[in-house]
Amino acid sequence: MDRKITILVVDDEITIRKTVEKLLNRDGYKVLTAENGYEAVKAVENEFIDMVITDVNMPGIDGIETIKRIKEISPKLKIMIMTGMETTTTLIEAIRIGVNDYIYKPFEVEEFRHRIKKNIEVMLLEDRNRRLEEESVRNYKRAAIGDMTNSIVHDIKNSMTVIIGFSKLLKKEDLEKEKFDEFIDIILRQSEGVIGQLREVLDFARGDGSYNFELESVLSFYKDIKNDNCDTYNIDRVDIEFSFDEELKNKSVVIDKQRIKQAIVNLLSNAKDALMGKEDKRIEVTFKMIDEDLMKIGIKDYGIGIKSENIEAVFEPFVSFGKKHGTGLGLAIVKQIVEKMHGNVSVKSKFGDWTEFSVELPLEN
Repeated sequence: MDRKITILVVDDEITIRKTVEKLLNRDGYKVLTAENGYEAVKAVENEFIDMVITDVNMPGIDGIETIKRIKEISPKLKIMIMTGMETTTTLIEAIRIGVNDYIYKPFEVEEFRHRIKKNIEVMLLEDRNRRLEEESVRNYKRAAIGDMTNSIVHDIKNSMTVIIGFSKLLKKEDLEKEKFDEFIDIILRQSEGVIGQLREVLDFARGDGSYNFELESVLSFYKDIKNDNCDTYNIDRVDIEFSFDEELKNKSVVIDKQRIKQAIVNLLSNAKDALMGKEDKRIEVTFKMIDEDLMKIGIKDYGIGIKSENIEAVFEPFVSFGKKHGTGLGLAIVKQIVEKMHGNVSVKSKFGDWTEFSVELPLEN
């Protein structure tokens, strides 16, 4: 570490402050001092401090209260208390609120210096481990993004090959109408797939882009979702069942309707993909009132399910389990949209049997 370690010394006795400051300066530390808890809290708010050494018995706010307020500002800050004749109860409370070490006054100079050195070494080691962990996460994400980018390019290339191939077949003069219609359907499906993948990448990259929030009737929103998706899923031979809690009939939500509909469509698309190879191609969509201030939209499929070890990662960007195609961004976009509506999205699943995504949204009374 190039910069000097900064230590804040807090004690109402000037003699102790000056003595400790002198010892720490001699060991190469930058030292700040405060004569009471109020000054200490202000220093932590305004300065970059690595460690705090504080007395316990001080006028105004005592050492314990000072530590509590400091921890609210900087939870990971190293703290050592200098204590005279405090009870065991005081020490237990100090440790409970996050004190890392303590030393009795009057103290031996060498023991004091040793304690400081050890705490700083621990702090530097923790900082190094944190940086290594962050770098490891960044490297993993870079690799995941690289793999997923290659997968997206590969999928789009394959789709374009199919589109070009069947477009050439359409030029045949003797092509039967039945075959002509079949080829057109294939071209449309492949084109929609490419557009969907590109839209997911753009939506995720756009992140917090512009949102158009409006007060919407929950019933009207439910009818839109039902009307928009019923026919589509019936064509694909998927039985989609809708249910609406009558308690929501006169309730409203503040949403960007188009964005939240996109999130629901993403979840429905995931549900449909999970049904591949299943005889029971069934999806349940439920609008349910949880309480006066909260509603839940549930989307449950009876497909392949999600393994328990994969549940926590499903909303991470560029993560995809078991899907041959896709960007790995669909659920990350869902989370992004729902949280922008001050809502929450979660998932439960039994591998091999079912998966249910729940979108919770605050109600307006």
